[in-house]
Amino acid sequence: QRLRKNPDALRHALRGFLVVTLLFLLIGGVLITAGVLEWRSPGGGILKMLVKTAAFAVGLAVLQEIVFRGIAMGIFLRAMRPAAALGMSAVLFALVHFLNPPPGLNVVDPDAAGVGFALLRKVLLQFSELRMVFGVFLPLLALGSVLAFARWRTASLWLPIGLHAGWIFVNGIMGAVTIAASAPHSMMWVNYGAALRQGLVPLAGILIAGILIDYLTTADSDAPEASP
Repeated sequence: QRLRKNPDALRHALRGFLVVTLLFLLIGGVLITAGVLEWRSPGGGILKMLVKTAAFAVGLAVLQEIVFRGIAMGIFLRAMRPAAALGMSAVLFALVHFLNPPPGLNVVDPDAAGVGFALLRKVLLQFSELRMVFGVFLPLLALGSVLAFARWRTASLWLPIGLHAGWIFVNGIMGAVTIAASAPHSMMWVNYGAALRQGLVPLAGILIAGILIDYLTTADSDAPEASP
């Protein structure tokens, strides 16, 4: 499946952005009400923060969607069946983001021989922590799956760009105005995480977003004016 010109490009992008943003603002509100997240001052003007976050979200989403769903998934779709290609795209997306060195990770001697292997070992050890696997990796895998499905369903990058931009935007906003109430070592992070993008609750939100996108894109394909 090749990418094709999308006559509904703007509508798809806005729809994806609004679905994720509104859904996760609702989830964030519930977590704040439950005391899982607490309010904090963003340390600057709200309007300036919104504009900067929106610009960053759109730019990063466009770049990553071109790489992951445009180039990488295009290669996978040529080499294997659609289901396998979607799965490979989702796994690649999750691994690239999950295997980034966690904040605060240090090595004893940065100039020592083999320091790269030592750093890689510490990064891979994240897979031995159930809190990290369930709280961080699985939501990333689910997000990658939804983005890959959106690209495959529409044969276009516009819907995944909107979804991805909404994800980055709402997490940037919530990260600026909230802070986790539980300690980093708490197993509560499996459920809620340190931020709105982590935990089983956001994982459920991502799956709900995928169901909504499936419904909305199915309605589009059933419309009389839709392309075959």
